[in-house]
Amino acid sequence: MVAALVSHLVRQGIYRNEDVAVLTPYLGQLQKLKQRLGSSFAIVVGDRDLEELETKGLEDDSREETNVTKGNVRKTTLLNALRIASVDNFQGEEAKVIIISLVRSNDERKCGFLKTSNRINVLLSRARHGMYIIGNTQTARPVPMWNKVITILEKDGNIGRTLALCCPRHKETPIEVSKPDDFSIFSPEGGCSRKCISRLGCGHACINKCHSEPLHNSVRCLERCQRMKKGCDHACAKVCGDPCDSKCRTKVPNITLACGHVQTWLACHLAQAPETVLCHVSVQTVLPGCKHTVKVYCYELPLAANYPCNATCGAALECGHNCKQICKNCNTRGEDGRISDISHGICKTPCGRQYNTCSHACSEACHGDKPCQLCSKPCEVRCSHSRCSKKCHEPCIPCVENCSWSCPHRGACNLPCAVPCDMLPCSKRCSLTLSCGHGCPSVCGETCPQARYCQKCADKSIKDMMVDYIMGSTYAEIDLNENPCIIPSCGHILTLESMDGHIELTKYYTISNDTNAEDSIIALKSSSVPFSTPELKNCPMCRSPLRNINRYGRIVRRAWIDEATKKFIVWANSHFVPLALRMEQAEASLREPVTEKQNIRPPLLEQVQLHSALDKLSLEPIRLIGSRDEQIKVVLKAFKTEARYKDIFLLRNAIKRFLQEVDEAEQPISRIHDLVQDARKHHGVNTDIADLPSVLQVRNRLLATVLLLRCDYAILLNFVTHSARTALGKNFRDLRLNLALNRKDCENLIQESRTKQQPTHEVEGLLYWAHFAALERGRSASLSDADISTLVDRAHNQLHLALTICNTYPGQTVGMLAEVSEAEKMLRDATFYASVTNAEKAAVYAAMAQSFQGTGHWYYCVNGHPFTVGECGMPMQTARCPQCEATVGGTNHQAVAGVTRATDLEAEFGRRGW
Repeated sequence: MVAALVSHLVRQGIYRNEDVAVLTPYLGQLQKLKQRLGSSFAIVVGDRDLEELETKGLEDDSREETNVTKGNVRKTTLLNALRIASVDNFQGEEAKVIIISLVRSNDERKCGFLKTSNRINVLLSRARHGMYIIGNTQTARPVPMWNKVITILEKDGNIGRTLALCCPRHKETPIEVSKPDDFSIFSPEGGCSRKCISRLGCGHACINKCHSEPLHNSVRCLERCQRMKKGCDHACAKVCGDPCDSKCRTKVPNITLACGHVQTWLACHLAQAPETVLCHVSVQTVLPGCKHTVKVYCYELPLAANYPCNATCGAALECGHNCKQICKNCNTRGEDGRISDISHGICKTPCGRQYNTCSHACSEACHGDKPCQLCSKPCEVRCSHSRCSKKCHEPCIPCVENCSWSCPHRGACNLPCAVPCDMLPCSKRCSLTLSCGHGCPSVCGETCPQARYCQKCADKSIKDMMVDYIMGSTYAEIDLNENPCIIPSCGHILTLESMDGHIELTKYYTISNDTNAEDSIIALKSSSVPFSTPELKNCPMCRSPLRNINRYGRIVRRAWIDEATKKFIVWANSHFVPLALRMEQAEASLREPVTEKQNIRPPLLEQVQLHSALDKLSLEPIRLIGSRDEQIKVVLKAFKTEARYKDIFLLRNAIKRFLQEVDEAEQPISRIHDLVQDARKHHGVNTDIADLPSVLQVRNRLLATVLLLRCDYAILLNFVTHSARTALGKNFRDLRLNLALNRKDCENLIQESRTKQQPTHEVEGLLYWAHFAALERGRSASLSDADISTLVDRAHNQLHLALTICNTYPGQTVGMLAEVSEAEKMLRDATFYASVTNAEKAAVYAAMAQSFQGTGHWYYCVNGHPFTVGECGMPMQTARCPQCEATVGGTNHQAVAGVTRATDLEAEFGRRGW
């Protein structure tokens, strides 16, 4: 009732919100009134009341929802706020209209807090214009002061069960309300229930109920607007109560602009002046200077002479790509429009060169003539058992599981998965049934396709697929019993005859002409020797691989072995070249004199450890005996805390790891060879797979062997000639060297290099034999004069043999004659020198770094060994195969007789997703 009365008073427009206050004696009632009135008015509750509400736990948690404003921020909301307070907290304040809620109504006639005269006095003395008391007179009458007040009110007729209201405009209409809903019925807008008779400012009649003048003035007229615009006869589209647009926005069709283009729809005020409208029709124009055709809006024509071109530049760059930048960023135009400066900057187009070791392309930004980095994407090699988990450029591990190919007519393949199959393909139709219930359309021994490839159940797009390119037959037209189909993983379908012809199966199997034979394929035509597959065919429709087709497993797996070997060559050389470059840097570091920075004293604990090691060495002769590993341990134990040795010791460990990784037993061909031998030995398989040791790549292992000898010699030489004598000082009593095992390692290298026809490595083995002999002769106290003489004579013989080899193979040993001469001088003068990479060898390393990135060209020597120009050293000189010494290379980039370009390997290595 209080809320309805407050709303009625405010709607009359006489009193504003801030002129009305609601008082109640209880905090509980205060909270309920606040929630009820808060939905319509901004309620201001004093600070004292807020504190008491919070103390009593009556304060609502969501103050924002009831829009309560604390007293300390009343200034911003006082003009539109209704005051609500408890009686005790309203002392000293006034309002024009006071509405009092007495709250208490009970049969016991107990009025609670309001029984004291001082509270009653405060309650009844706050109003300036008028006061409304809502309560139960029977409950309040027992209090003497209330009894007097009630008697006065009854005498003047100001008390009763209803509340009399008066409409300012219809005073003759009686209004009596006794409950909240009566306000909505008899005075919905603060007046009465009769219709408003006042005219609106626009001239239309008001359709609302009787209301106050402020409410009347705020009425929005919903009649049609009758105001007209200048320049047209269109009616305003808004209602009368809304302000009209300053300009007519009615759409007018087909307006011809000044340029001649027709605008389909245009606002009326624009149609009245079409010459001011900007035409947004796109037109093409050719820019001067760059000659690019660009699209611009019609209103932009004619373009300024120096208009910035936003087309793609497209100029041909030196790298071979077309410039992808915006033309205006490359070409600077003068005021006359002519291009005064051209700068394309760095090409950011992806390289895109196809790797010849996989089906991927280089994804790096264009790097010109620089070699591509090795492909680091996941390897694509997979089979029915597993997939390779290595990176694409790394050699794959052959699958050793049993081959899954079998059929009831030919039996099963007896070889491991990675080995070319020894089973003859079956040409009969598969007898299995698809999930749809119809027969399999494929050939016997192949994995059955999905039911969507069923000849009877397939949709029209599959049935209309051309499967026989000789006869022009579709899938729906062929007889699968006579000519079953091959369905690769790509989903294209070919008849067995068409796919066999495409693969050129007759090159690998003997085909019978006997029409009565059980199967036309009767025998293998040739053994599966390394690099014997001239070309591996793909799906003729999309060039996808056919590795999931068991029928062609012998051909596909033979090619995989070849490609795995090439991957091994690329990977091994890419790892060797950085090791060789690190070796040069380590040797240069050891040759440098010790600087003050290197002489900085180590921490105390390291000093104690170092002196302890040196003291132990000084108590007895230094012994560098046994194997090279044992000798290096002695050096490492004494000088492991010196920073200058750290790099070369780390390098030695890296070289040893690389040596293990390039061992022939780790190569794909060797593993395949072992699998074949195991099948022959344990399973009685009589396969015709040729022996493979001749194709094993020994060169990288020999390179690593030489590099490890070089590393050990550098460490021992520096220890013997500099570090040991300097560290031990006066305590350097004796040094006993026995490098017999070092020379034995050199002899093993010499013998294997001679067997493998590697003259370069044979010479290097002979040179290091002489180096170790000279080192032992000059620094070992245990050798007699006779032993020294014998050792030197043998060293001279080794160097003489090295000289002979250099003269016999000048192309392979270019630059090594100088090293032989230096070694002769070392023996003659009893001096030492550290190995230095000659210019020719450095050029070979550089060529290897350029050639073994996976995008170079592959060749076969006359014996079928794969190689690249980088392996042979000088691309413009005649050289020899690094495997078998056959002549390769050539002059003026022309191969010698017998050398063939491995276009098949390059093509398949680039296209195949193995």
